[in-house]
Amino acid sequence: MAVTISPPSAVAAPTTPSEIKPTVVDDVKDNDTDNTTPPQTSQKTSKQRRNSIDAPETSKRYAKAHKQAFLSDSEVASHWVFRIFSYIIWSINHWFHRITFPNLYEKCDPNKAYLSIHMHTTHNADIPYGIVASQKLIGRVSRGLVHRNVMLSNPWLAYIGMVPGYRDTALQLLKQNFWVGVIPGGGEEAMRGHENAYNLDWPSKRRGFAKVAIKAQVPILPFFYQNAEEMRWNPLLWLWNKTYYGSRIYDYLVALRIPILSATVKLIGEYIWFAVSNVFSIPMPSKVTAYAGDPIECNEDSDVDEIREKAYESLKALIREHQPDGVDRWRAFKMWMDDRQAEKKANKKGKQL
Repeated sequence: MAVTISPPSAVAAPTTPSEIKPTVVDDVKDNDTDNTTPPQTSQKTSKQRRNSIDAPETSKRYAKAHKQAFLSDSEVASHWVFRIFSYIIWSINHWFHRITFPNLYEKCDPNKAYLSIHMHTTHNADIPYGIVASQKLIGRVSRGLVHRNVMLSNPWLAYIGMVPGYRDTALQLLKQNFWVGVIPGGGEEAMRGHENAYNLDWPSKRRGFAKVAIKAQVPILPFFYQNAEEMRWNPLLWLWNKTYYGSRIYDYLVALRIPILSATVKLIGEYIWFAVSNVFSIPMPSKVTAYAGDPIECNEDSDVDEIREKAYESLKALIREHQPDGVDRWRAFKMWMDDRQAEKKANKKGKQL
């Protein structure tokens, strides 16, 4: 099945991944660091240092431990783990979903760095498929910011471009012209249930991505996969969602914020959800189309809250435009059938010529 994505003639095609060579991470310096003032990192906790975007020394230590993410796109894609992963993901998913990027070249220059923001599905299947598809069709390997606990339990994710979601690491990646992807809603958005699919749920304190984009002075690119939720159906999650008391008790205990108890319930719930969503999800035929929104420009004078609000409203508008009726499996299946028929007609016409 041949799938191509051709840029308009007015826009130069992106350079090949091998031409995108990052600089050595150890040489990256934060221009805002005052060398005459001793660093105050000793007064911060390790978590605060990792999340600080003014901590280049932390980035160096992190980069040494996870240097795979700082390799060029072609080097990441050529690793045997990525090649096996790509073959499996593409073989399974592309027959079911036939992803295309119809307006990407209109909205951005693939050669430049962007911080892309996405909605979280209940099943996660769109994340690896999006990484593989962007590498195959566009030539870029997006560096996905992943929950720290997920990376600890799945260290192999580093070989497909994933990195723990620390701000300083995201900043260094953007400064070196990489694509970086983030889901501001996080696991909380994914665990809200099927009835809340396609509804953004960003915690009010979730502003780190905006701070990183402003510090790096790169645009934020809203990205939405039409029919992403319809890609999978999970009988266990569906039953849990239908069990009124089970899901409500979980939400209630987490919302109480009881020391130790609420955090423990949330952590266990996230691990169970992650395992169930990846093991028991059933692929469903559904046409997936990746739509990019208008880039949100960020500079050193941008206001964090304003950028966050613009990003939220822009992604919400994309969802409203391309998924107006929420979850609709029949519509997604019909779009998949129409796309297959169109390809068959095109192939038949090509043979006749």
